[in-house]
Amino acid sequence: MRDDDVEAYVTVLRDPARARAASTLYRQVRLPGALKILRGTYRGRILRTPTLVLVGAEDGLLPRDALDVPPEDAPDLAVQLVPGGAHFLVDDNPAGVTHDLRAFIGLPAHGGG
Repeated sequence: MRDDDVEAYVTVLRDPARARAASTLYRQVRLPGALKILRGTYRGRILRTPTLVLVGAEDGLLPRDALDVPPEDAPDLAVQLVPGGAHFLVDDNPAGVTHDLRAFIGLPAHGGG
């Protein structure tokens, strides 16, 4: 990661309110959700909501086999690798994320109606 990228993250988190918000998000949403997955809480359930999972094509932290979901467990799941993105996909390639999200929800690629 470039030094100026690191500095951008650190600068934002120097604000105590933002640091608390990030910590709260991690501790109350992300960590418990991950633990539920590891404990098998959702095993046997079917994800019926149309769902798009975007993953940075250069993400070295997420094992590719973690993206393998049997179609019978999530019949409307789409997993897409976004070029030019790594683990912090929205920061790495915001245009790619926007493009893929707009396509998924049926909006024109370049803004507008």
